[in-house]
Amino acid sequence: MTAAAVWPWRSPPPDDAEPPAPSSTRERLVLAATLAVLVVGVGLRSPSIRAPLAGRDQGTYVLRAQLTLRTGALGWTDRALAEAARARESHPDAPGPRDILGLYPRHEEPWRQGNYESPYRPGAYLAERDAGRVVPQFFHLHPTLLAVAGAVAGPGRTGWMMIWIGALGLGCFACVARRLWPARDGPWSVLALALLAASPLAIWTARTPLSEGAMALFEIAALLAALRLRDAGDEQREPWRIALFLGFAAFVRGNALIVLPVILAATWLRPRGEDTSRAWAWAPALVLAALLGTVVLHALTTYPYLHDELLRRVAERVPGLEPTPAALMGLTAAGAGLWVVLDRAFARLPEGARAALVRASVPAMVLGTFAAFGLWAALRAGAPDLSVRPFSRLDAAPILIGAPMLVAAGLGLVVLAWTWRPTPRAVWLVALASLVPVTALLYAPRELPTLGFFYYGRYLVPELLPAAILASTAALAAVHGWIHPRRPRLAQALVGALALGLVGVVAAPLIQSPQLRLREYEPASAAVDWLAARIPEDAVLIAGGEGWHHDHTHNQIGGALALARGAQVLPYRTREDAWITAWELLVAGPERSGEPRPPVYLLVNEAAHQTTRKSDGARLALVDDQLWSPFRAERVELLELFVDALTPVGDQLPTRVARHELRMALIRLEVDEDALARIERVRFEGDTCLRADADLELRFEADPARHRHLALSVAGLGDSRLARALPQMHVEVDGQRLRAEPPKGVRGRHRATLGPLPLPEAHGEGPRTLRLRMPELEPGLLIDDPACPYGRVDELRLLPRERGALDRLAALEDGVTAVSIAPRDDLGHPPKPATWVRGRSLSRYRAGTEPEPEIRGRSMVLAAGEALDFAAIDLPLDGAGETHPLLVLVTLTRTSTGEGAQLVLEERSAEGEPTLLATLDIPAQRPRTFIADPLAWRPTNERARIRVRVVDPNQAGGEVELRDVALFVDAPGIPSALERH
Repeated sequence: MTAAAVWPWRSPPPDDAEPPAPSSTRERLVLAATLAVLVVGVGLRSPSIRAPLAGRDQGTYVLRAQLTLRTGALGWTDRALAEAARARESHPDAPGPRDILGLYPRHEEPWRQGNYESPYRPGAYLAERDAGRVVPQFFHLHPTLLAVAGAVAGPGRTGWMMIWIGALGLGCFACVARRLWPARDGPWSVLALALLAASPLAIWTARTPLSEGAMALFEIAALLAALRLRDAGDEQREPWRIALFLGFAAFVRGNALIVLPVILAATWLRPRGEDTSRAWAWAPALVLAALLGTVVLHALTTYPYLHDELLRRVAERVPGLEPTPAALMGLTAAGAGLWVVLDRAFARLPEGARAALVRASVPAMVLGTFAAFGLWAALRAGAPDLSVRPFSRLDAAPILIGAPMLVAAGLGLVVLAWTWRPTPRAVWLVALASLVPVTALLYAPRELPTLGFFYYGRYLVPELLPAAILASTAALAAVHGWIHPRRPRLAQALVGALALGLVGVVAAPLIQSPQLRLREYEPASAAVDWLAARIPEDAVLIAGGEGWHHDHTHNQIGGALALARGAQVLPYRTREDAWITAWELLVAGPERSGEPRPPVYLLVNEAAHQTTRKSDGARLALVDDQLWSPFRAERVELLELFVDALTPVGDQLPTRVARHELRMALIRLEVDEDALARIERVRFEGDTCLRADADLELRFEADPARHRHLALSVAGLGDSRLARALPQMHVEVDGQRLRAEPPKGVRGRHRATLGPLPLPEAHGEGPRTLRLRMPELEPGLLIDDPACPYGRVDELRLLPRERGALDRLAALEDGVTAVSIAPRDDLGHPPKPATWVRGRSLSRYRAGTEPEPEIRGRSMVLAAGEALDFAAIDLPLDGAGETHPLLVLVTLTRTSTGEGAQLVLEERSAEGEPTLLATLDIPAQRPRTFIADPLAWRPTNERARIRVRVVDPNQAGGEVELRDVALFVDAPGIPSALERH
């Protein structure tokens, strides 16, 4: 890339070129100004933003580079899934391997097999689940460039490549501007370069490790080569250089698969005949070969990305087309063949006809650009205030490019259509110019789910922003050219003021809001390093949780640990899922294999939104440290991460800075052998086959003093797909329904183990009765066993109450560590470290909520006059076995209730009798989140059953969206120590 991009300064002049004329004073001043603007532009693009977290595009690119540096590969193998698949083959009746594999439910369409079987996490896909084969998102060239920088400067310095790309891009753009407006004609090239160098959008995109910077570099370099060819350049070499840069672009971004065919179509009009070089004839073939190569390479190595971005839409419009890699490669090959046929047809056209088409293409492209923006304006008419989804990528143009520049660019396009009369020897320039209307048409539709800058404005950088800058510069140069012959002083004053004003409009935000150059998410890499230093290489990390930001814990932190550090990361969707996974890894798996237990960690996010305790002003962070037997915590590491980032907005430049806080606990699990021995593991005699047409009734003994929860595993599933339906099994104990899954809206898991479920209190002595019934299923899901098509009960486990980890470990030396990582520059707002306390949270992720609520986003809908009953939970106990005093925190996402409405919290007895816990006033018609003041509660029972009701006496049809009910232990807690990075 470097050799290709620096060629303008290394290429010798043609043999017949005349010696350059001596430079005038004006030319020397323009050159000096150009170099000064280049230096300033590169400085504004330094330092780069490191983006160490997964979950967003820039983090995916960086972590892919670090993965390649670490392994030399593009993808990786999830060893936990591969080992689970092998264990399922060797032990087909064992439920545990199915539980692990079921964390990633497979899509069953035949074409997906071995290609795209399941989502994995943002930035990666499961191509083949049972092999654990994970393929990454995006094309490969950009992360490979970042990996090159990491190989040269160190894994933590992949961002150095962004500075290099930014510097080369500015240099190439300066050369383009000087070709369009030579120094002898005035400082127009300096104006164009200054507009790009000072653009906040271009600066943010160049500093952030996204692929748009590399795409812009290659396209600008191709434009420079085309200008050199226009200016009597080397016809033996320049067409190859144009094709080479466009070929590089084909391996950078997926939109190249759409725009490159348009460029190739334009080359049908290139010069033909004996007086043209072989480069004219064959350079388009290099672009075509690059297009074929990128499709083949990425279809074989990152097919799910191509499917989601492109092929899925094609398959929707072509009946009967199976969207497979072979289909994609076949369509591309057919398109290449069609191009060759049409190229030969155009070769037979008279030269005059081709020349006429080339000339006509310029006004056609200008009209196409205006038509694209007209389409955008028409589609936007229904959402004039940018508050209605979906959004268009062009919505960013008036804000991030700026209305003054767009108006000037429109005038420049009119000038272009009026004055440019290209010949077939300028066909490469025409082809590259076609990128503008094609890109504008692609970006006009309203299909973005959200609009936040600068992130969703970066799409403008490779094509539309440079085009707007060049067109607006052309407009000012044209205005100057029209006025100068008659009124030279007026021309200089007027156009000079307009040029300075345009630069001022572009550059002023950098002076007024220097935070636009904030180095976002800066200390996050220190947090990842801190966690990685505490996790052994062979450990398995169960990451996520049920509380706030659990997706960030699994996707961003867990993804960073997996790609950059090689950690095995499994999802923690619910507490039940985490226990089932840990049981297989630490108990059942070692029992089958005889192998030592692997190190297993929970990485669990804070259980609820933080709150401030009024008595001492402490900021309380909630960790749910309750663990089901036989697990206990060997060590707990508490991490709080503060990061600063620009607040994403969609209606103005993002000049506000938001501080984001991410909290999590790293818990090293170990098996308590005494607790394992106390678990009652019941295997039933006789017929244990599950049925859909009748209940399977089983009886078991349970000690009310020892047994609080049950877990049920099913065996005999064979090669069936029955595990997808087991979580919907009807489970009753003594006539009380137990639900194994959270309410609908949480993505289900396929598994062979249910629970742990709260065991209802016994109302009398004697055996308990367990009734099981499967739902009616289609035959294709059943087991090929007429006697037992729904599987059979394998084992019932009876567990004691949950136990907390923090109180026991806090009393030990080095048992618990709590640290807060924050940026060195606090921007005048010093972070306040949290104090960690134990507790519980009741949210949409809790199984057993009755009646099953409607789910909106992450909240449960509760209408006035209705109630939600949460399943019983074990409360945290102190060292003496007594319940702690609690602070109850209720979070509502939205309300549509009237004045005077109240939320009533009650505790239900085992018999269902309610006792008032607290009431709180609900704000009327609140469209945003409401977090109530903490309410004090001193529970008298160690097991709680919480009911929530809405009372709205003044309005019918009101409702609230309940995010969660959090229970904070009102105790001193564990303070976190602040570290700055």
